[in-house]
Amino acid sequence: MAIAIFRSAQTWGKQNRGIQLFGVCRPASGQDAVRAESAYGKRFPAYLRYVRSTRGEDRRMGAQLRSYRFYRFVPSTVKILDENEFGGGVFVVASVRTRTRSR
Repeated sequence: MAIAIFRSAQTWGKQNRGIQLFGVCRPASGQDAVRAESAYGKRFPAYLRYVRSTRGEDRRMGAQLRSYRFYRFVPSTVKILDENEFGGGVFVVASVRTRTRSR
């Protein structure tokens, strides 16, 4: 999988910046899924209100939201473009070391 992060208002041909991440992505499970839901709930409190609610309409919304999935992305390569820093059309590419986690 690849993820690109950049400011979409940049003008092509100007000094642009962005980052690309390449790696493996899988549905989150176990503690990864619990942590993802907690982090998402901190950012969007209404999400947790709906998925934890026992009230009629909120329960329906919660059921719909629970059908969505969280994913775990583990990058292996990063590619950086910063034309102001590195020059026009210059990409810096690096490998990402990952550590093994105990499950």
